[in-house]
Amino acid sequence: MANHVVETRRANGRAHIERHGGVGKVAAKMGYANPSFLVQIFDPTPTRTPTEKTAHRIEDALKLRGVLCRNAHATSRCTVVLRFPLLSKNLL
Repeated sequence: MANHVVETRRANGRAHIERHGGVGKVAAKMGYANPSFLVQIFDPTPTRTPTEKTAHRIEDALKLRGVLCRNAHATSRCTVVLRFPLLSKNLL
């Protein structure tokens, strides 16, 4: 996977996690008993890569699908590059 896609997913995932109360709350919304899986992905020293599947799960848990898929060519799932698009100051 292209490094810029991974870094974009990671940066935006971190922003969305922070905006929604932190990794513990997001993990609970995703059905995880503890946040270790998300910490491995979004920690400052990550040991896992944020995949498309994980991005979809986070979006579904945070009810972001309609907000993030603003692409005329988007299907029910957005393209890889659009996963966790950068947050605009207008959205905050």
